[in-house]
Amino acid sequence: KIEGKKSPAMKKIPPFLAEIEDENQRHNEEARKIYRKQKATYEVAMKIYKKRLEDCMTAEPPDEPEEPKEKKFHVADITVEALAETLENNPRGVFLMRDELTAWIAGQNQYKGGKGSDEQFFLSTWAFVSSPVDRKGKNRLYLKKPFLAVTGSIPPKELGCIKSRIDNGFAGRILFSYPDPIKQEWTDFSANRELVGTIQEMFMHLYRDDTVKVYRPTPAASAIFIEWYNKNCLETETVAEILQTSWGKLPSQLARIALILAVTGEEEEITADVLKDAIAIVEYFKAHIRKTLGALEEQNDMAEMRRLIEYGKKRRKSKISTRDLYVSKVVKNASEAKTMLNLAVTKKLGTLEGNTFTFLPEVMSKNDD
Repeated sequence: KIEGKKSPAMKKIPPFLAEIEDENQRHNEEARKIYRKQKATYEVAMKIYKKRLEDCMTAEPPDEPEEPKEKKFHVADITVEALAETLENNPRGVFLMRDELTAWIAGQNQYKGGKGSDEQFFLSTWAFVSSPVDRKGKNRLYLKKPFLAVTGSIPPKELGCIKSRIDNGFAGRILFSYPDPIKQEWTDFSANRELVGTIQEMFMHLYRDDTVKVYRPTPAASAIFIEWYNKNCLETETVAEILQTSWGKLPSQLARIALILAVTGEEEEITADVLKDAIAIVEYFKAHIRKTLGALEEQNDMAEMRRLIEYGKKRRKSKISTRDLYVSKVVKNASEAKTMLNLAVTKKLGTLEGNTFTFLPEVMSKNDD
């Protein structure tokens, strides 16, 4: 979710998970209590075993109890190594929630001189790819189809944190919600308690139900999906480059949303109505992906234009050629220089004749903000 303030919506999520967390905590406390008793019994048995060996008597060593695996559903500030262990101990899945995702994204690959594999770990996890995870001083883990759900907020001014994550597909895996700002004023409105209770019950039911079930689309739903899929393929070829990775992931996103709707709606299969509802949700996210990545592209454009204006002011030049830009290493080559100057024209900063750009007088005379 893209938000200018701390997100009130984020604060509504933990109450839905409270009962799951309480149940897990009770389970973990009971498991640790049993383990402590087993450990004490084991230590006594070990002393007897060692005494028998000292007395030259035959004896079988006692079996050491295994330390219980902690049940955990909700995590926040956690390293990839710790997260991998949590995922292994909780095959039903883990929910990672950060009030601001900016720090989570910036913190990836922070170890090993920025050459770590955190980002690749999250890319693979999104796709349920089974993979090994090396841990310092511990045995290697092998995660089998790990399930990780991530949610959080990014302030609009911090959108630049995903700029370098577009080409590798990281940003394309995110479903963005970028709501319009609303007027801040007092309201007595509050969430319906009965509705909140119903959602909590649904979460608990889904969390406790470990039945393996396969949901298949009906013939009508399959026809609708194929029609939508072909349309999305055509759109992927025509949308702006910054959107193409996101559009390429939408079929998978649609399948996941349809599955969620079928399960929560207690359907036995993916019906045509379920798929239509899922498509409506995907269309909502498409609009918000356009808005979010469009805002990022606009920020990138503004940064480029600031660089161009600063270059002109610093050198007191109202006219700049493509050669000026790449010789001064403002850009890498003549092609990038021409692209920058064409963008300046579209932003109405001046005019371009051939390879020479002329700033409008008011642009050069305007004081920097």
